[in-house]
Amino acid sequence: MRSIFEQPISSIEELRKEWAPCTKCVFSSLWKNTGPCLPLGNSTNKEVLVVGQWPGEKDMQNGVPFSGPQGRVCTKMLCDAGFDAGKLLLTNVLLCACPMIPNKEILTNCAKQIDDTIDITRPKIIVALGKYAATRFGIRKSMSLVHGKLAIYRNHKVVPCIHPAAIARAGSPTDKADTERKVMNDLTTALRIYEGNRD
Repeated sequence: MRSIFEQPISSIEELRKEWAPCTKCVFSSLWKNTGPCLPLGNSTNKEVLVVGQWPGEKDMQNGVPFSGPQGRVCTKMLCDAGFDAGKLLLTNVLLCACPMIPNKEILTNCAKQIDDTIDITRPKIIVALGKYAATRFGIRKSMSLVHGKLAIYRNHKVVPCIHPAAIARAGSPTDKADTERKVMNDLTTALRIYEGNRD
């Protein structure tokens, strides 16, 4: 890790070097053969920072966030809502797959990488998928109350959204359709705020 006197991270490539390998918590030993799952891409053209909760097993194996089955669903829904895939930078609150409900210590271990990513990309909008992503940006109320509503984190616009994974967890076909509608409404709200913030 850098000392506090060193220059800040200025690119995604530097971010990956900074955080891989990571030995901050027990997950580093669980995933020692893959390392943390860090964002990829050229930070200069990424205007939309999408933050999920934690990578899945396939994401870890691929070393790429949102590359597993659930991540592809998320990306497709973002594109269906109208986002340009080339403008998306995808990452998670946690950099490793989490086999348990994360406690405060686990969440704190990965907290700085989100701030580093924001400093690098200076996104026009942050799309926070799910409870843990919303909480990372200081949004403490229930997702049922805040989803689709604008929040501010370090002068950046954040829209907490219901996680697309909630669709699969919904019970009846009616519940699934209702949850999918809410997810798409959240994403289209985020898109509208993003498009209004591009000028």
